[in-house]
Amino acid sequence: MRPGSFGHSVQTMISPPNRWRLVKSVLFFGIACGILGATIGSAFQALTGARLAAMIGGVPLAIIGSLALGWYGFLFGSVNRLRFGEMLGLVLGLLVGGLVGSVCGLIVLTLPSSLVGALIGGILGSNLTAQHRPSLSWESVAGFSSWLSKGTKTPLGSGQSVARSSAYLRGSGLGWP
Repeated sequence: MRPGSFGHSVQTMISPPNRWRLVKSVLFFGIACGILGATIGSAFQALTGARLAAMIGGVPLAIIGSLALGWYGFLFGSVNRLRFGEMLGLVLGLLVGGLVGSVCGLIVLTLPSSLVGALIGGILGSNLTAQHRPSLSWESVAGFSSWLSKGTKTPLGSGQSVARSSAYLRGSGLGWP
């Protein structure tokens, strides 16, 4: 068969290359990766042990990601007759796995302080949203903990006062005076 004997009426699902689409993609991913890189870089400077935590989280997930996506790239390349399908999957798995693993390592490093901040914010927030702004006392902390254990809708909001909360706790047999 000659190369010119095919008809030109074959429609493809792939749109023709567009420079504006390439520029938009480069700008979008450049900004997104810049923000992520600035976050990771600031964590490296601010937290002691952040580099070690990022490496502990990043290296194993990079290895797992490169193995998994390398195998997938091999299969994708052999089905679609691509020469470097395995290499593309390996590099993609290495980058994505390493990035996700380093972010997970940094999250594990900052988790204890985040939990303490969430607890303090929850206690202060429940006291600030009460209708008459009670002072921070053990009764309000006990009301917040009973709200956590009971699963009611609001800890001290919608008209419930600290006195009612402490009276409830006295009657519940939790040992509060």
